[in-house]
Amino acid sequence: MFLLVSFYSKADTCLPNVEGLCTPGVTIDEQVTVEKTEEDKGTEIIFTTTTTKTTTTTTITNEDSGDILEGDNDYVTTNTEGDMDIDWGGEGPASMPSGTSCGQLGPDRCAQITGSGNNKSR
Repeated sequence: MFLLVSFYSKADTCLPNVEGLCTPGVTIDEQVTVEKTEEDKGTEIIFTTTTTKTTTTTTITNEDSGDILEGDNDYVTTNTEGDMDIDWGGEGPASMPSGTSCGQLGPDRCAQITGSGNNKSR
């Protein structure tokens, strides 16, 4: 005779498809397996119970990555960092309007391409 009873508890952790930051903390997952066996020796019956407990501890942290557009942080190379030392082109000159020309965005909250053709530079 073989009887297998399993108890499993999993805390609410950040799933792989979650967007954004996970909630920092420590989760402990425990899995308990109880195995009972019975052995008939003819004149006696021997019962054996084996309990196995597996504990997994997971620590979730959200570390500050700093300036991800800085070439020294190993997120981007120095020639693609966000320091604007290269003009990557665009649709001509731009302006930073303010006041009512920004619509409902409010003052100093929008940029606009003033357009003068397809001026692109690098």
